[in-house]
Amino acid sequence: MRLLPTLFLLFACTKASAQGRIERVEVTSLTRQHAALWARVSLAKVAEGSKQTFVGEVSVFDVALPMKSPVTVLVQPKGDGSEAVFFLDLGLDKVPEALVTKMSSQLLEVKINGTLTGDKGTKASVCAAGSLKAGPPDFYAPMANVASFASFGGASLKGVSLRETTGEAKAVLFNPFRFSVGVKDVSYTIYVGERKLCSGSRQGIQLHGSRENVITLPLLASNADLVAAFGKSVAAGGTVEGRLIGSVTLKAGHEEFTIPVNLPGTIRVSP
Repeated sequence: MRLLPTLFLLFACTKASAQGRIERVEVTSLTRQHAALWARVSLAKVAEGSKQTFVGEVSVFDVALPMKSPVTVLVQPKGDGSEAVFFLDLGLDKVPEALVTKMSSQLLEVKINGTLTGDKGTKASVCAAGSLKAGPPDFYAPMANVASFASFGGASLKGVSLRETTGEAKAVLFNPFRFSVGVKDVSYTIYVGERKLCSGSRQGIQLHGSRENVITLPLLASNADLVAAFGKSVAAGGTVEGRLIGSVTLKAGHEEFTIPVNLPGTIRVSP
């Protein structure tokens, strides 16, 4: 019998029955452990007071988010109803794999179903839904947070020939989820200042869960570009500061998500 309340919670709030509309979601902070975000919701009925708490379920594509509860909600009157902002704190290591496999690059189907509690113990039921475009202005996530999950582990060039020098670079990618995530492609270009040193790509990588994954990227640079970047000291070896600029294309279910990267690192040439 305990299963019945759970099933009711999951299916009671649908687009057809929703009394509120989810208008926008924005990620405000992203670390290796947590994602902080807010959701702005128009509601016909709320509890009393400008600061309330919410207990219930927030789901994306009918997959419940692992959020910290109770949720703080700020409420203000708007038109014939109210505008409520839900402040959510998600543990990334608790995200279900089903959510990633259902993600879409076009739309996010979001639902909020539960109870608001306000001043003097007043309560109001919440049933809200929204189909949000996966991008501004409906959904926003700053790309500056990528630096928390990716770094340039440096590049080493050696094996000098008459025209070319070979080597490898290392990209370090952190997977915060408990499960593995597939990478379709890592495309990369190494720069020293404004000068392009070399570029390449690597396909078919698995990022193991809850850890850093070191990805080796093969390099092939022309000696003319090396001399231009390092100067005459290239023959004796040397080290300069450079950047790895490119993109990581992740696989999630039947979708692909491309994330740009621009990461600083050290480039070394060995004689």
